[in-house]
Amino acid sequence: MNSRINKLRLTVSVLAWITVSVGITAQVNVGLNAPGISWQQIDEQNYQIIFPSTRQQDAFRVANLLDFILDHDSLRLNHPEVKIPIILQNQTVISNGFVTLAPWRSEYFLNPPQFQFAGVTPWLDMLTIHEYRHVQQLANARVGFAGKLLRTLFGQSGWGFYNGAVQPKWFLEGDAVYAETVFSKGGRGRSPDFERAYRAMRLSGLKYNYEKASFRSFKDFVPSHYNLGYHMTTFARRNYGRDIWDNILADTYSKPGLYRFSKAIKNATGFSSKELYHKAMSDVDSWWKKQDGDIKPMIDKLVTEKPKRVFTNYRSPNYLTDNSLIVQKSALNQIRTIYKLKNGQESKLFIPGVGLGEHYSIGGGKMVWSEIRFHPRWSKETYSIIRLYDFESGVLRKITSKSKLNAPGLSPDGKWIAAVEVTTAGEVNLVVIEVSTGMEQHRAAVDPGDFISFPRWRDDNQTIVVAGRNLEGNFLRSYDFRNRSWSELISSMEGTIDRIFPKGKYVYFSSSLTGVQNIFALDTSSSEIYQITNSQFGAFDPAVSPDGKKMAYSDYTAMGFQTKEVVLTDALWRQPVITGNLGSNYFKKMLPMEMGDITTNIANKSYPSRPFKYFTKGLLTVHSWYPFVTTEEFGVGVLSKNIMSTMAITGQFTYNTNENSWKTQALLSYGPFFPILDVDISTGQRQSNNLVSTTDTLSIIGYGGRWKEHAFAAGIRVPINITHGSYPSNITFKSSYRHLIVDYLDDFTDRARDEDFGSIDLNFNFQRAQTKALQNIFPRWAQTLAVNHQRTIGEAENVGEIFTVNSSLFFPGVIRNHSLFLTGGYQQEEIVDAYRFEDVFTNARGYASRPFERIYRISANYSLPLWYPDLAAGSLAYFKRVRGNIFYDYSEGRLLDVDTLLRSYGIELITDFRLIRLVDVGLGVRLGRKIDESDYFAEFFISSIRF
Repeated sequence: MNSRINKLRLTVSVLAWITVSVGITAQVNVGLNAPGISWQQIDEQNYQIIFPSTRQQDAFRVANLLDFILDHDSLRLNHPEVKIPIILQNQTVISNGFVTLAPWRSEYFLNPPQFQFAGVTPWLDMLTIHEYRHVQQLANARVGFAGKLLRTLFGQSGWGFYNGAVQPKWFLEGDAVYAETVFSKGGRGRSPDFERAYRAMRLSGLKYNYEKASFRSFKDFVPSHYNLGYHMTTFARRNYGRDIWDNILADTYSKPGLYRFSKAIKNATGFSSKELYHKAMSDVDSWWKKQDGDIKPMIDKLVTEKPKRVFTNYRSPNYLTDNSLIVQKSALNQIRTIYKLKNGQESKLFIPGVGLGEHYSIGGGKMVWSEIRFHPRWSKETYSIIRLYDFESGVLRKITSKSKLNAPGLSPDGKWIAAVEVTTAGEVNLVVIEVSTGMEQHRAAVDPGDFISFPRWRDDNQTIVVAGRNLEGNFLRSYDFRNRSWSELISSMEGTIDRIFPKGKYVYFSSSLTGVQNIFALDTSSSEIYQITNSQFGAFDPAVSPDGKKMAYSDYTAMGFQTKEVVLTDALWRQPVITGNLGSNYFKKMLPMEMGDITTNIANKSYPSRPFKYFTKGLLTVHSWYPFVTTEEFGVGVLSKNIMSTMAITGQFTYNTNENSWKTQALLSYGPFFPILDVDISTGQRQSNNLVSTTDTLSIIGYGGRWKEHAFAAGIRVPINITHGSYPSNITFKSSYRHLIVDYLDDFTDRARDEDFGSIDLNFNFQRAQTKALQNIFPRWAQTLAVNHQRTIGEAENVGEIFTVNSSLFFPGVIRNHSLFLTGGYQQEEIVDAYRFEDVFTNARGYASRPFERIYRISANYSLPLWYPDLAAGSLAYFKRVRGNIFYDYSEGRLLDVDTLLRSYGIELITDFRLIRLVDVGLGVRLGRKIDESDYFAEFFISSIRF
């Protein structure tokens, strides 16, 4: 490929990616829900709620809450009306929600989290308040000249780009957290756990600049934009009035401009975004310093004594019978791993799979926890299974399959497991499983409106203690497994009750009772509550030793959680001082100016509903049109995808840089059933380096072949999720038939080859990669394999065949965060007197594409981080990491019994940075030497890009 094309590709890549971050692909992810779900809909003026028929009451609750918000101007955030489809997903065990574009919709994942994410506010209420705030925020980006222009030029993608370019993430999430806090009885703004990380960081002297606080760091742990945004948006309201952000949004979208949001903040407050950040942090610092002065640390022992150079968490300590501790360790450079701590030494045991939290339970020499599993085909259908580890044998095994069980607690004798189940209908049950068989032995239904978490067994192996919450507050209850009866331990408490641990007559738990999360103990004989710890930043995960004399717990610091141990003496026990200040209460100044808890004022109205046609509704929903760039192509396209993701249609006009040719293409994927149906129609001109035999001289002539090609292809594709443990994995099978019409334009090709003919395409793809820690450049272990076979069929003049294999293997490097990875490829293709299939083979770096009958390539790479600068060039760029890669490529091709070596080596230097506060870019320069051409080369490339 010549330098002119290289420059063109780089320029178009940058412009297209910066203009809009949406890619086009022939294999769109469609068919996310199983076809057997009975979907209903409530279709009102400002919203459409699509829900499974078993969750009608939840749909009514969402509709009533939305109507209340829409009827009160003080809840609207300068909100121009725009209708939003909302999908209630009940098949997943993941707790989440989002609002997105392309296509415009919101989705609520209905399964509540085990930990006290929203206080006592019901999960569905908090989701609705929080996510609809995002609807209001995004609706503001539709107004003004620039918003209308970008929607006209790029559709919903232009709308999404404009919103992302103007409203920073800290505002989007911080304002939504503010809304969930002041408009409900719960919300994260009331929780000391939510402010824990920022409070520890600031009081420990780690005061980062605005760019680092906003866009985080690979070097240091920086709390998320949720925390940052909540404090910044609340500070502005406290000092400039409740309508300050309404006014800022109106000013922002009244005029176009790159930094309009910051300028609008300046107009309203006199401060830029950066200055507002420092003002807000200074204000909350004063709150936290006052609170910190009242804390008198207790005498305890630090178990994890190794000095931390990297932010590291030691969570969930649990004792074994020999008084050693089992902990869960994770760090910026290490994924979640189970360790044994004994006599100051750490021994690695195993890496658990992707789970729903840090909690696990130990009993009878065994350990249990829950992990997420995915349906092989339907990505919105997930499970929470229980796994077990035997400390004596070192064997890992699965206890349940396709279950929805969370926070399992193991009985002290190791024979029984108690876990929380939330059914797809929203029913909450306490379930008991027999360890030896994995069979369910009993289930106890929980009253509607109550939610329970963290079931743990008492020493008698028959009583289960659970934490819980309802509209009245937080509670603690016990369940007698033999007598099948419930009893109250704490009927209602304002402070949280988390991560419980029964021992003897006490139930230990973590709570926000004193304004900082601490460990408390309930004396079940007297109902007295005692405070055990007095942590500066937060104490969690209590665990008592088998003899009852010591307690281990997780204590938070600015460098992460550390494991501490305290001797349980009589002098330690004291009555807690209930301050009524269960968090920072930073928002409370705003309550007289806001409506307060709106969830208690919501009507209980029923709405007319009707069936939603999952298979056919809105199949043609054109939402975006935009430029795009891939490795071998660039162009423009238009995208249609319905809100339930059952069908996607892409039309595109592309330029192939390998063949220097243009093509018009339409792709359709329909996926409500197990196999996905793919249809591909294209027309355009192609060209490649062809070879033709001359029978009179028995020689081979090379020439540049050019031809018009019209193609129609139809096939099936089966994507299968085989994720297991800490390795997200998938396999895709694809088979299709392609009908081609070719018309040759060059002077060498025999006109008899102008004809119709068919081809069969077979594809297989496999990907498996271990989850990454933040600092890991690549997965420590990963494997990929892609096999593609295309061949013409029948007695056509255009005989052709191509077989391609590509694979990669990733390994840990010498030092953590280093990575050694090998890639390889093999291609065999008919060249002489043959129809040429599209060339997508990756050549040795530095060499241009050329025809071979057979070619293979092996590449070795060693990547490592070089520097974490965390340096800002004003608002233009924030540089986060500089990394290097050393490579060697070996390739050998054969054509007409002549072998050609294509070898190169060199280095790549990549800078990861945030560009104009908008997009994360990995921009690299490659310097290398082509060994077999005795020539050097240099080129720029884009390693990664994302918003």
